[in-house]
Amino acid sequence: TIGDIFNASCTNDAGLTTGAIPLTVKRDATAPTISASVSPDLPASGWWNITSGAPTASFVCSDATSGVFSCSEAYTFSEGENQSHTGNAVDNAGNSATAGVADIDVDLTAPSITWIGGPADGASYYFGFVPAAPTCTATDALSGEDGCQVSGYGTAIGAYTLTAKALDKAGNSKVEERTYTVQAWTLSGFFQPVDMGNVWNTVKNGSTVPLKFRIFTGTTEITDTSAVKSIASKLVPCTTLPGAAEDAIETLLSPTGSTVLRYDLTVGQFVYNWKTPSTPAKCYQVTMTTQDGSSKTAFFKLK
Repeated sequence: TIGDIFNASCTNDAGLTTGAIPLTVKRDATAPTISASVSPDLPASGWWNITSGAPTASFVCSDATSGVFSCSEAYTFSEGENQSHTGNAVDNAGNSATAGVADIDVDLTAPSITWIGGPADGASYYFGFVPAAPTCTATDALSGEDGCQVSGYGTAIGAYTLTAKALDKAGNSKVEERTYTVQAWTLSGFFQPVDMGNVWNTVKNGSTVPLKFRIFTGTTEITDTSAVKSIASKLVPCTTLPGAAEDAIETLLSPTGSTVLRYDLTVGQFVYNWKTPSTPAKCYQVTMTTQDGSSKTAFFKLK
């Protein structure tokens, strides 16, 4: 009841009486109302996370009779699982009411990453000696891990950036990177009797020319013939090297010699006996290519 009005008067022992005085009596027996809400909205993961930020519980209070005396302030949650918070409303008559929010899960910490195997960060490796591709694991103490993947691995010559990305069940992620370089092999040759550079090696057509070379990874020499991907000759115009000098091949092999690639332990070189085509007045380019893609090329003019 907002207010009932009563009229009252008083008489003393002498018989004197006061005039009627109105007296208003207010009565509020109804509790105030209070509602609770949480913002921002709950992400699809079911957890408030780094992207959403910590949630805040807000309270709205009202009382139509005596009015609101106090209403709980907004409350921001910290990290944790299955949290709750209750707000309180009090009206001017002393009545109170409560409202709250529950099942609040908050994870504001990204998962951690553990690398497993793979190239070391900042390291350099020669082609063919690159460690196997790495993997990674994620660790998350609150919402739990949700996988870890590594991308960017390669073994061809060049620079690489490995990227590990870990996820947790709250939708948080963490990225770490490692870099490494794959280096080319070092090729030496072709050695004498072949001349390199801007030179036409002149030789009688149908002759056999020894192609000699070496392959290194740093200071370590490779001696396995499987390191050689191909040795190929190609007919080219004799104008391919304009102004090039000509140099006669001094040492030739028997035309019946083996043309199988071999590593000669005595001289410490790969040797391939190239039998020139029986085509006088023609020019050829001979290229040896290793498995890493490196190559050596020499030019020949047949007489």
